[in-house]
Amino acid sequence: MYLPPNSPVYTFPLLLQRNEALWGSDAHIYDPDRWLDERLQRVANNPAIFIPFGAGPRNVSGSGSSPLSESI
Repeated sequence: MYLPPNSPVYTFPLLLQRNEALWGSDAHIYDPDRWLDERLQRVANNPAIFIPFGAGPRNVSGSGSSPLSESI
């Protein structure tokens, strides 16, 4: 895919966070337990999949410590 310089790029968090290909068939359902079982591996393998934590140099500073503190 080629984007010319200065092309606008839009993201739609609402659609990404409910994408069944990423989150499974229950993506549209509020399920806090998805962070407690094997479904967490989807996020652990790709940190950019969950937008509130983000990825790259400007991500949330506590995103790495919060899963650790939950496991203790």
